Amino acid sequence: GDPKVCPGRAEGYAACQAASDAPVAQGLVGAGTGATIAKAFGQEYARPGGVGSCCLSLAGGVLVAALVVVNALGDVYDPETGSLLGAVLDGQPTPCLTSPALGQAGFGNTTIGVVATNAKLTREEANKLASMGHDGLAMAIRPVHTSMDGDTLFGLATGQVETPFLPVLVAGARAAALAVVQAVRHGGGTV
Repeated sequence: GDPKVCPGRAEGYAACQAASDAPVAQGLVGAGTGATIAKAFGQEYARPGGVGSCCLSLAGGVLVAALVVVNALGDVYDPETGSLLGAVLDGQPTPCLTSPALGQAGFGNTTIGVVATNAKLTREEANKLASMGHDGLAMAIRPVHTSMDGDTLFGLATGQVETPFLPVLVAGARAAALAVVQAVRHGGGTV
């Protein structure tokens, strides 16, 4: 939970050595350590963000997954229920979109991650998958992509399964949105 922790070369090497097929740890771990959300009223009102992941299975053995580190200025909403998950002021959920202090919220926010699939994609299609992942961020984080956020998503494909492209795109947006929700739930940032 310390935002001053900065991993270096040794930590990166250790992470590669420890890589496995085990499920990804979620919440305030790894790159999610110290990540926060809902900072429109200032850092003192921030809620925990963190690392989140989601994997969706499509027809024909197609998998579309997202892994995100959520350190956003905005509030987090569950896109499936519409409920506000991570914003609080004086014990009450308060959407930051109504904050008069929004313009003075400061920098140091970013949501980064990857949207990946086992489908065969061209370079351009992988780029579009990353773009659709940003749509997923917009489904879950409000506001998102502000001048105070440095949001970046990458798209990649392992090229194992031939499949129509549109369902992969739709799943990419949904996987990114649900990964944001998982980050906040596992990080303890829900109201």
